[in-house]
Amino acid sequence: MITYYVYISRQKKSFSNEDLDLLLLNARTYNATKNITGILFYFDGIFIQHIEGNSIDVVGLFEKINKDSRHDDIQVLKSGTVPERRYLDWKMLFKNIEPEEVEAFFGAPQIKESDLFGPKDKAYSVVSNLFETISV
Repeated sequence: MITYYVYISRQKKSFSNEDLDLLLLNARTYNATKNITGILFYFDGIFIQHIEGNSIDVVGLFEKINKDSRHDDIQVLKSGTVPERRYLDWKMLFKNIEPEEVEAFFGAPQIKESDLFGPKDKAYSVVSNLFETISV
């Protein structure tokens, strides 16, 4: 069985494109060593991520994320186990969603922070729509 976490968090400080590139490089390198796959979106200072893999490794990575000083207000929207990976070949797909891309990715002309950091079922619905825009 594959363990997965879907979570959101706010950035604690502003990220430049170079900061995001370094974060992604480190994530991909770490994930490759642990056989963790997933997808990471960055939107208006918010991280939206799905990570999956062996239970011990995914739980360990999530504990590492929880202690990362760059994250604030981490909220797990959904976690559990599934029979197979959703993102089999992606050590960490990344997309920085620009304001003009919001409707294309979220299916709505605008997304408010309260849509993501409100009730978890509503937030997961919004995030699920986002993940569906990426073909696997």
